[in-house]
Amino acid sequence: MIKRSKKGISIIECLISLIILAILLTAGMSFYFLSQGSIRGSIRKKIALSYANSALERVKNEGYALLPNPAPVWTNHPLYPTPSVNIGDVTGGRDISVIDRDYDGGGADYKEVRVTITWIEPGKTSSDTITLATFMAPSS
Repeated sequence: MIKRSKKGISIIECLISLIILAILLTAGMSFYFLSQGSIRGSIRKKIALSYANSALERVKNEGYALLPNPAPVWTNHPLYPTPSVNIGDVTGGRDISVIDRDYDGGGADYKEVRVTITWIEPGKTSSDTITLATFMAPSS
């Protein structure tokens, strides 16, 4: 019979621990890089939402009388001279549309104003979009 010494760890035990450690580190690093991309996407969405909200507030401050008649896309306006926006490190587009809402058949009762921000995340082929809308009524 061979006598085994209990003074240390064998090379097999050491290799198994290194393999387990490598697997755990690989999983942890992949989680880290995936979460970084998700955080960047969330920051871009927050910036786009803030920009859309700011644009809607400016439209509200102008008032109902200055809204154009139904305009599928509202362009060439002094407050909104360019349809592009910077969303973090990505450039996106902005559309403001005005839609007449007639609920009783007697002409426009309200105008719906929509601000849409669209951008494409780096490395993606599909675009992300945020749309905010508000209704504006004529002053009595």
